[in-house]
Order: sequence, then structure tokens, then C-alpha cells
Amino acid sequence: MATSPAQTSMAVLEMAKTGRFADIRDLFAPHLRTIVSAEALRSAWEAGLDQ
Repeated sequence: MATSPAQTSMAVLEMAKTGRFADIRDLFAPHLRTIVSAEALRSAWEAGLDQ
């Protein structure tokens, strides 16, 4: 698994590009996983791409 902030950022970007939003959510702290859904991440990603 990525260890530096840059490596983590690149891994998250690759996950988003390939639609692996549940995997991104799984990287969040446990208390955040319960309030951020994979679908919310997908929606935010797609909204950003639409701009």
C-alpha cells in the first residue's frame, strides 16, 4: 500500500479513474466510512469532471 502522501494521492486518483469508489472509502478513518458512501464519492467525482 502507498506510504507517502503523494503515493496515496496517486493511488486514490487511479481508483477514481477506474470507478473503485468503495476502495477509496475504505481508506477513510473508520468513523468517516460510516458517513461517506461510495456513491457520494462517485457523485462528487462526476460533478468535478462535468465542470
